[in-house]
Amino acid sequence: MYRKWKNLSNTPEYKSWSSLVYRCVKSKDPHHRKYYGDVVVCKRWLNSFDAFVEDMGPRPPGTSLDRWPNKRGAYKPSNCRWATQEQQTNNAKQNVRINLGLFTGTVAEWDRALKRPYRQDKTVYLRLSKGWTSYEALFTPVIKGANQFTAAQRV
Repeated sequence: MYRKWKNLSNTPEYKSWSSLVYRCVKSKDPHHRKYYGDVVVCKRWLNSFDAFVEDMGPRPPGTSLDRWPNKRGAYKPSNCRWATQEQQTNNAKQNVRINLGLFTGTVAEWDRALKRPYRQDKTVYLRLSKGWTSYEALFTPVIKGANQFTAAQRV
């Protein structure tokens, strides 16, 4: 079989592939196990860099491999994409996703969607932790110049 990607072990694609195999299969580091858990790589990718590139295509500049839409799922063609840092940040496990009807997004995505002149994510997270509804946490105005705790009090 002709290897289309032969001698490309120094490419961004190969580095992504070898890193995912190492993280999920070969690493004995307890930190890796804690962070990645028992994530698996599909057999097609585990056994073939060529198959990985065939499924994923060339890696666009400024991107890295992201498990999406299921961030806890396996590394396989239907659950991976090349993603920007912003996309990866929005896909992080610890993010809170807020659904208010027509739009579901992280707090940072809501900030961008609402075209706020400054980020309010810390205030929104604080409000949510104090039992505010998603609507109140997002749409109650922030008191400029106040600290987080004052800003998080209902007006």
